[in-house]
Amino acid sequence: MKVNFTQVTKYKGFKKIYFDKIINEIIKIGNLQSTNSIILDYGCGEKRLEKKSK
Repeated sequence: MKVNFTQVTKYKGFKKIYFDKIINEIIKIGNLQSTNSIILDYGCGEKRLEKKSK
C-alpha cells in the first residue's frame, strides 16, 4: 500500500485573504523583504512565503 503525503492546501476566498495577511506580518516582523537568504517554507505547499518575500 502506497501512501501519498503531498497534499497541497489551495487557499481561496476569505482563507486566502487571512493567510496572506499572516504571511505579510511574518515578512514584516522577520524583516524578510527582498532578502537573498534561503527561506524554509513549510506548511502550505505553494511556497507563498518565499514568493511574497521577493
